Amino acid sequence: MSKRTVREAGWHKSAYNLISKIPGTDKIGIANIYRGSFVVCTPGEVFLLSEIESLPEDHPIVEVFKKRGLIVNFDEREKLIGVSDPCYVGNAFVTLTVAVTMACNFDCAYCFEFHRGSRMTPKTQEHVIMLADRMLEVSGRKGLQITWFGGEPLLAPDIIDNMSARFMEIAEKRGIAYSASISTNGYLLTQDIVDMLHRNKIEEAVISLDGVGKIHDDVRHLAGGGPTFDRITHNLRTLKIPFTVYIRQPVHAQNEPQLYELRDYVKKLAEESGNNIIHIPDIAIGYAAPEERSVKVNMISDEAAARVLALRDTARFSKARGHYCGANSLWSLVIHATGALHKCWGVIDHPAFAFGYTGEWDPADPFGTAAHPEKLQCFFDTNISNNGDKECRECIWLPLCVGGCSYFRILYRKECVAYKDYPGEFMLGLYNRMQKKKINGQKEG
Repeated sequence: MSKRTVREAGWHKSAYNLISKIPGTDKIGIANIYRGSFVVCTPGEVFLLSEIESLPEDHPIVEVFKKRGLIVNFDEREKLIGVSDPCYVGNAFVTLTVAVTMACNFDCAYCFEFHRGSRMTPKTQEHVIMLADRMLEVSGRKGLQITWFGGEPLLAPDIIDNMSARFMEIAEKRGIAYSASISTNGYLLTQDIVDMLHRNKIEEAVISLDGVGKIHDDVRHLAGGGPTFDRITHNLRTLKIPFTVYIRQPVHAQNEPQLYELRDYVKKLAEESGNNIIHIPDIAIGYAAPEERSVKVNMISDEAAARVLALRDTARFSKARGHYCGANSLWSLVIHATGALHKCWGVIDHPAFAFGYTGEWDPADPFGTAAHPEKLQCFFDTNISNNGDKECRECIWLPLCVGGCSYFRILYRKECVAYKDYPGEFMLGLYNRMQKKKINGQKEG
């Protein structure tokens, strides 16, 4: 055996090992929040991890713990904070969320938009294209990602088609990657629309359903009234959709009992259609929606939110650690149909949050050319590398939330992960995911 200890060899326990009993079982789980790994351990292995730094470096358990990221030879916290700098944060893409129209054919109870205004003008479209090209030139990034947004973007499919061609032309000219997605209510989907989206490299669509049948229709109805559930699900069932469709369920007090009913419905819908349709639970958020909306929903309890968001986050728990917010990145923008520039889609319909305008703002001089540089700075100041929040920096959940929602930190207070005080919910979600993979014969990561 080696005379050097693990610590003398430069290794130490990760700062992000979450150790907890798995609710409803007699098992102990260890999740590494930084690496995105999860393992069921024996009490003996948990003890060895607690003593790991004093063990010989060639002890057999050392390689096991290295593989899982339970021990590391670098400062994880320093790396997390370092890559959250506004000029660095995110992936290697310029990402634009483009609202081609703010109009909508729905009037959803908890929508954060007022649906004022109409289509993006040809002049603004040209300015957006030019800005995308300029951002790629200045940033040197190797890809362009577009999210089509609204309002309801499929009220303006011609704009999506025309602008997509221009975006793809820029990507081809620069020899970079291009990808796109769309957030739509799904009501206006036809086979021609689906084919157009696929031709324009749409890789995924996000469609919200609140529940099955009336539960959905009561909350997500047509503007002026009228059901929408049957039409949306008919589209998903009968159209041939060659990209992934994520069914987002915003959970609130009225539809919480239908969480698993909708999940099972979506699974059956995918089987019947042959389309790749995936249920993603989320929580409805109490944004400042227009008061005149006839239907109101109540938010769920903290404990219920922990359960729902643990389901969501354990489903995507992986080595791709950290859900870095685009609001913290210089190379991520949300563009209103008028050409107003924002950092967060949650405030896209609030002019007071616009920091500049297409045709005027230059990313090479982001503050000098911003009409309201303080609106840009306030989002960068919430970044974990800038906000000086000691509690956040020392929190075991930091790799997942990376400081939390910038919008909430600016307007209200910092938003911690909902399951921070309910770690058992998170561990149970990971355990159930592992069991499901074993049943399906998938390799556990």
